[in-house]
Amino acid sequence: MNISNDSMGGMDYTTYFTKQFLKDLAKMAELRDELAARQGALTAVDDANQLRTDAEAVKKAAEADAAALKESAAQTIADAKAKNEAANAKVVELNAREKDFSDAQIAYNKASDAAEKALASRISAVTVRETQIAARDAALAAAEADLKAKQDSLDARVKAFQAKVASLSA
Repeated sequence: MNISNDSMGGMDYTTYFTKQFLKDLAKMAELRDELAARQGALTAVDDANQLRTDAEAVKKAAEADAAALKESAAQTIADAKAKNEAANAKVVELNAREKDFSDAQIAYNKASDAAEKALASRISAVTVRETQIAARDAALAAAEADLKAKQDSLDARVKAFQAKVASLSA
């Protein structure tokens, strides 16, 4: 194998460096940039594939989080509905108790008013009776005084009669 390419003859380095080297250097720089661009394109595919894999993992994690949040929200909504129903039942019960209390209070007020009227009527009847009894007591006292006076008068007449009978019998 011939590595020095003897068939071409000797190389003139001065001519090469002055005329051809800059052209070859510019071509090599172009080839280097093209190779870098092609390598970048190859790594871009790998990077894109890695990004897809990462995105898929993030998507799956987000879907799992969303499912957990959805389940948690559904449970929270169910709990809130149950508490709301219990509160509504309590409100209905309290409204019924309030109505019953109001009805009882109205009935009590009516009964109390009737009792007060009956008591006032009784008090006025008792006052009338007391006045009548006082008048009767005064009349009885007067009648008793009159009776006592008449009794004393009768006793005096009986004594006078007995004295007369005794004087006649003696």
